[in-house]
Amino acid sequence: MYTYLRLAAVAFVLSLAPAMGHVTPAIAQSQPEIVVGVVDFDLIMNESKAGKSVKSQYDKQRSAFDADYEQKRKAFKDEEQKLGAQRSTLSDDEFKKKVDELDAKGKAIEKSLARTRQALDSNLKKAVGQIRSALLEIIADIAKKRALTLVLNKSDVILAADAYDFTDESMKRLDAKLPSVKLAGGN
Repeated sequence: MYTYLRLAAVAFVLSLAPAMGHVTPAIAQSQPEIVVGVVDFDLIMNESKAGKSVKSQYDKQRSAFDADYEQKRKAFKDEEQKLGAQRSTLSDDEFKKKVDELDAKGKAIEKSLARTRQALDSNLKKAVGQIRSALLEIIADIAKKRALTLVLNKSDVILAADAYDFTDESMKRLDAKLPSVKLAGGN
């Protein structure tokens, strides 16, 4: 049944082909000639001065975050062990109260760390967005000057002649326009 429906759908589409053929030339005549350019957007984002600047700052902030996380985790574990050692010397009510206090402290630490991680990620997105915006302006300017009607990201292209690629020019212009980006939250 499924195969029959598929065949019927293909036959229907093919039956429309002659009718669509009459419209296509008129549409094609009204469209501008396609002039293609290719740019390696990901390479520029990673290898430009601004991209490297953001990555370096992010790596430092992430390392500081990881160190802070590890310190707080160790301090919490130590407090947990101390409380466990006091178990035999405390009454049930006192022990329960201290466990509740420690749980509350742990939850507060988790919230604080989550906010810090979220802020770090948000700051990274803003910085990358700033680079992306500047790069898109540069690409649009180059496309306009070269009368390009279509610009493709190199990662989406299987094969393109070097003459279509303007990655180097885009990166040079980005490096001149935006040599670095300050990642918020850094020292």
